[in-house]
Amino acid sequence: MTDACDWSVCLQRGVIVDLQIRRYRGDSSKKSMPSADEYDDAGDAESDYIKLAQRRLIPPMAEKQLKSLETLARQNLSAHSFDCSSFDSQGKFVPDNAYKTFKMENEKYRRQFIAIRNEIIDGYDSLMRKLRSEYKTFAEGLYARTPTDGISRTRFVRQFVDGVCSQLPTKSELCDSFQYNTFLRRIPRYLLDNDTVQLAMRNRNDGTEVERDVAISVTNQSKAILNGFTLEIMENLRNRSIAGSTAILESIDKNNGRLVGRASIGAYSMIRDLAMLDFYGDEELEREVCSLRDALDGPTGNGQGRRIESVIDAATSMRLWATESLNEIRESIPDFGDVSKSANAGDSSDSNDDKTPRVKSNMTNKKAPTKAAAADGKLKISVPKTASRRQVKH
Repeated sequence: MTDACDWSVCLQRGVIVDLQIRRYRGDSSKKSMPSADEYDDAGDAESDYIKLAQRRLIPPMAEKQLKSLETLARQNLSAHSFDCSSFDSQGKFVPDNAYKTFKMENEKYRRQFIAIRNEIIDGYDSLMRKLRSEYKTFAEGLYARTPTDGISRTRFVRQFVDGVCSQLPTKSELCDSFQYNTFLRRIPRYLLDNDTVQLAMRNRNDGTEVERDVAISVTNQSKAILNGFTLEIMENLRNRSIAGSTAILESIDKNNGRLVGRASIGAYSMIRDLAMLDFYGDEELEREVCSLRDALDGPTGNGQGRRIESVIDAATSMRLWATESLNEIRESIPDFGDVSKSANAGDSSDSNDDKTPRVKSNMTNKKAPTKAAAADGKLKISVPKTASRRQVKH
C-alpha cells in the first residue's frame, strides 16, 4: 500500500476512445409537400422541393431510431470514460477496467445503426420512383401557373423532376454517408515519459541555453496538462458519488422509507460504475462504495427497516465524504501560471509539486516515492485524506 499514486503509470491503464458517428441528415424546415398553387416562380418551387426531397430520403421512423441510437452510443461512452479535452479534443479516456463493458454496448449500437442504414438503402430505388412520380404531378400543376418561355409541358416537367433529383445523393453516396467508427489511441507518450525531464537535467550544465529552456518548457506544460487531467478524474468520481447518493436519499424520502424500482437499479448501477472507473485505486472511494454495497445487500423482509437505515447511513456518508473531498481537491488545484517563467529562471518547476492534491491509493505494485523519484519529474498526485466515514443518526 502506498500514500501516493504514480499517475504516469496509472494512466497507461486506459485508452482514448474517439467515437465518430456521421450520416446523411437532409435539410428542410417544412413537414409536408406544398401544392403548386403556392408558387408563382418555378425556381422557388424547385428549391423548396430539393430540400423536401433531401429530408424524405430518411423515413421518419428511421430518423427517430437513428437519433436515439446516436444519443445512447454517446451516453454509453460518457458513462465509461473521463473527459480528456485538455490534451485530446476528440476523444475520451476509458480505463481498462471499463473498456470491455463499453465495447460490448458500443458494438450493439453499431450493429443496430448499420441495420437501419441497410433498410434505408434497400428502399432507396422504390423511394426515388415514388418521389419522381410525386414531383411529376407537382410540375404539371406548376407549368400551368408560371411563365415557361415557350418550353413544352413535357420538357418543363422533365427538367423540373431531373433538377430536383440531381441534387439528391446517389444510392452509393447515401450508403457511404453512414459512418460509425471507433478509433483508439493511448495517451500521448510525451505526457507520460520522463525523457524531457532527464534531458533538462543533463542540459542544466552542459546543454545549450535553447535546449535547456525547451526541455524545461515542455516538461512544465506536460505537468500542467497531466495534473489538470488527474484532478478532473477525481472530481468526476466524486461528482458521480454525490449525484448517486443524493438520488438514493431522495427516492427513499419520496417513497416513504423504501428504495424501489429505478432508484434501486440506479443505486447498484452507480456502485458498479464507480468500482469500474476507479482504475487508480482510491481507498476512500472504495471504502464508501463497499459500505453502500453492503447496506444494499442487507436483510429484506422483517429486516427491511434495518436495511433502509443502513442504506441511508451509507448514502449520507458517501455524499458527505464526496462533498468534503471535492472541496479539498478544488482548493488544492495548483496554479501553473506562465510556464515560461520557470524556463527563464532555470527552474524545472518542481516547486508546484507540493501544491498538488494527494490521493490515498491501494495499488500494491508500486513502491512509495523517494526523494530521487520526486526529483526525476515523475508525476505523483494524491488527495488529502478527508474525515473518516460518519454514521448519521436519524
